[in-house]
Amino acid sequence: MSGGENQRNGETTCSARERLLSAAVEVLLDRGYRGATSREIARVAQVNEVTLFRLFSTKDDLLAEAIVQRAATDRESVPAPTGDMQADLENLAELTVRSLSGGGHLLVRILPEIPRLPAEQRKVVREALVETQKSLVAIFRHYQDLGRLVGEPAEFLCTSFMGPILMVVGAAHSREEPVQFDASQHVRVFLEGARERAGQ
Repeated sequence: MSGGENQRNGETTCSARERLLSAAVEVLLDRGYRGATSREIARVAQVNEVTLFRLFSTKDDLLAEAIVQRAATDRESVPAPTGDMQADLENLAELTVRSLSGGGHLLVRILPEIPRLPAEQRKVVREALVETQKSLVAIFRHYQDLGRLVGEPAEFLCTSFMGPILMVVGAAHSREEPVQFDASQHVRVFLEGARERAGQ
């Protein structure tokens, strides 16, 4: 086989792999774990089911890798602190709302399906999600280290900040309505609550 043919086959394998990873998330979001069959994922990816099992040992390995890849993308999108706490938190809130409103975010649509994965794949996925959570917590820890947020652990502050956003977006999705969210107001209320709890 010539070098050109090898290169084309490599590109085809890479393309099929990426299509399968994308299709796995799409089908998992649309049909849940039980409906995310290897046949359906392969159909959506427009590849042969044999190709799926050649590239991934099992359907669960494919699903786990697809979720881990999505978690890594989410982690990379978390903004680094700039020193302007108000602006950083508003930016984080707006990015979170946009991501959740896209309909394909892990927290809203995929998390409920993760317990259905076999133990080995579930462990890999949870480790990836913990790393994503750490990147969010790091923003709050940064401002704690600067003395701008005090009193409670950064993990608690992160949960207090993200929880209302998840509720607002989840409620809008359930009613099939556009998300109405004021990031500035959310940050103001969050910071006031944090100061009150810290006794400032």
